[in-house]
Amino acid sequence: MAENSIEIKAVDCIRDERVRSILQKIDAYQREVYPDDSNGISSDDVLTLDNLTLYGAFEGDHLYGLGAIIYHQDYGEMKRLYVDKRARGKGVANLLLKKREEIMRQHGYKIARLETGIHQAAAIKLFKKRGFIEVKRFGSYNDDPLSVFMEKDLTQTIH
Repeated sequence: MAENSIEIKAVDCIRDERVRSILQKIDAYQREVYPDDSNGISSDDVLTLDNLTLYGAFEGDHLYGLGAIIYHQDYGEMKRLYVDKRARGKGVANLLLKKREEIMRQHGYKIARLETGIHQAAAIKLFKKRGFIEVKRFGSYNDDPLSVFMEKDLTQTIH
């Protein structure tokens, strides 16, 4: 798998069984690592949000990863970044981040935000590499010692 063979595109989380399968993997992983009160949006919630678009990382017909954008009034929020074990370490997460940043810029957003967990060391490292910095909680999130809140100035370009 080469980065240039991966295509990032919006996906149908209701009709595409590959998408639902990965969403279920995300939920299972989150339940394994974090207590219920630290888990945010579930797959069922993803299916009902009008202001959310889910993006998939494809190589041909194979879906290797997902990432969502929630469109808030003043910022875009990245959610549900997940890469299948078969594709980890091959740049898929970086491509999903980069594409979603581009989409947010196209929608006029100047700020991208995200919440992740303290046990996501590889993800936090990638977010920092892409220019995200740690910030105080935002939106409707509660204070949670297991959460890490980050944001990126989308007017700055980080490759």
